Amino acid sequence: MKKLLNKIRKNILAFTFVTLLVFILVTLLLNLVFSATFRIWVYQVMAILFLVGLILGLVQIIKNNTSKIQKVVIIIVIVFIVLILCLIGPLLAFFAAAILGKPEHVIYKDNKKYVAEVNSFLQVNVYYYDYINPFLRGNEIKIHENYGKGGYDPFDGEH
Repeated sequence: MKKLLNKIRKNILAFTFVTLLVFILVTLLLNLVFSATFRIWVYQVMAILFLVGLILGLVQIIKNNTSKIQKVVIIIVIVFIVLILCLIGPLLAFFAAAILGKPEHVIYKDNKKYVAEVNSFLQVNVYYYDYINPFLRGNEIKIHENYGKGGYDPFDGEH
């Protein structure tokens, strides 16, 4: 176990990409074989972990690299990426939240537990999937409901 932890500490960037690859393979296996998919919060946690691992891996490369030219090039690339993210990031985040933001709710309907995914960009559409556990849901739509004009979540308690 100590050997594995030492190898991980020596190359954070490689570990991050291996973890991402394993997550993608598990996701494909769940979708294709078991007709299930991860809940949205699992994808969000994995995205945050990937970004943190990417940043720590790049910092580790800069720290361990002895060539000053390579260090300068990597730092310039990182600064360029950070500047682009700072300038374009808020706009991308707004569009991603508007188009891709689909809150999930665990709902009891007809005495059965479902995960309700709300898509409220232009029209409020609610898609119900089988609830498997806190990490997984089914990937086949069981019930579809349309609540009309978009812009709200029918399960947020205000409607």
